[in-house]
Amino acid sequence: MLWGTVALLGILYVVKHIRKRPVLWSLHISLLLILLGALLTELTAKHGTLNLARGDDMVMFSTNNSYYDMPIKIRLDSFEVKYYPKSRMPYDYISHVTVTDKADGHSFRQDISMNKILCYKNYRYYQMSYNPEDNSSVLVVNYDPYGITISYLGYYLLFISFIWMLFDKHCGFRIILSSLSDKQRKSLLISLLTIVVIAIVGVIFMVRSKVYLMPVLRSRLLYVHVSALVISYFLMGVIFVVANISLIRHFCHKEIRTLTRYSRLLLYPSLALMGIGIFLGAIWANISWGNYWSWDPKETWALIAFLVYSAGVHSRVLKSLSNDVFYNTYMIFTFIILLMTYLGVNYYLNGMHSYA
Repeated sequence: MLWGTVALLGILYVVKHIRKRPVLWSLHISLLLILLGALLTELTAKHGTLNLARGDDMVMFSTNNSYYDMPIKIRLDSFEVKYYPKSRMPYDYISHVTVTDKADGHSFRQDISMNKILCYKNYRYYQMSYNPEDNSSVLVVNYDPYGITISYLGYYLLFISFIWMLFDKHCGFRIILSSLSDKQRKSLLISLLTIVVIAIVGVIFMVRSKVYLMPVLRSRLLYVHVSALVISYFLMGVIFVVANISLIRHFCHKEIRTLTRYSRLLLYPSLALMGIGIFLGAIWANISWGNYWSWDPKETWALIAFLVYSAGVHSRVLKSLSNDVFYNTYMIFTFIILLMTYLGVNYYLNGMHSYA
């Protein structure tokens, strides 16, 4: 409801006030495309499972006690569990299958494993589990020709819009940046680059320090997804600190406009990175287990944090946020939401991201 409300109000505002701002059109239309894609997935997609015993030819998959025909015949030739060297910890699960097109008889061999799916005629096949007693394999089957396409279009448009927003001279980021002196801009750039380098090195060290990664986590997208969110959270942490210092200075009757300007400036890249990180995670989830959004607690709270923080850049619409004292107070509140997203979910709500 929050997601839909934000998208609808954003479009209404753009139509009424910002007819000549293509970057804002692009940004808000991407939100509607993501919602439309989700709706099409709900209405038209089919999700089910396929139990493959070695040597059997399967032509249908099951879902909710119903069976659906597939355009292919699929046979499990063998199933393999790969382990880390000198360990019994799984490295990957691999189904070696033969696929035959039922229409023309064309056959080919394919390996299906974690983060490596079989795509054929709008059907996607994902490695889900296996039966160790007879080495039979269980695949997830996903038929979603419209929802995924529209959702991905929305994701990519959102990514482009965020980057565009940081370079558009009429957007808040460039307006605030142009008000700074050359010395201030250089100091800010050095600080941002330092944060980025520390975050990326930290993520690489964290991942490499894990001797045994779960098979689903063995993806290059892990580094990009986590790095984008870590940098975003780091910047939001800086905004939180600046907000507290600003309020203390305000109560001491000192000037806070300069500090608040830095805070407003940092909010733009932190929001962009958070959005990119969230929806890259959705793409990765779709590659891994066939569902780009499952309302997992971590996903849900990340989306809530993203929407709550996004209000901070709408001071032209939400007039109270143009007041420096109210803005800094609001940034303290949003950081509490972020803490719930980053820590609270891990400790109090079980889900697919519990390992994080």
